Amino acid sequence: MEHPFDFLIYESHIDQHDSLNDLLDNFNSNYESSSLGEYLESLIHKKNLSKIDIFNRTRIGRTYIYQIFSDTRHASRDKVIQIALASECTLKETQSLLLLAKHSPLNSKDKRDLVISYSLLKKMTVAESNILLQESHLKPLFSDNE
Repeated sequence: MEHPFDFLIYESHIDQHDSLNDLLDNFNSNYESSSLGEYLESLIHKKNLSKIDIFNRTRIGRTYIYQIFSDTRHASRDKVIQIALASECTLKETQSLLLLAKHSPLNSKDKRDLVISYSLLKKMTVAESNILLQESHLKPLFSDNE
């Protein structure tokens, strides 16, 4: 599934626009067409998952999950990453999720983000990713107190 942010994340299509206004119009028309909840719904449908599956695979409460999917709650960056891992998202899909949630995308120059990217590429679970972060002496996605 392609997402409107793809052109910002992976390829520079800036040179294909005649003016800044043309570029911004293209961005605005794509950006306004999707919300985080809509994109999440399409992702889990594509992957034959349900919100309950996401709830069971994360350390996020059921109500919180439903609020994220309905765009009534702003999810933290770590919650979005947990959802991406639970949804078995690709790195590209995760970047789109993060941008739609108004968070910075994963950065390969950041050690924690690099470990998270590795986890995504290896299709690790949320718990496995959390352990990997802890073993790397990095901030986990969640603590046992949550």
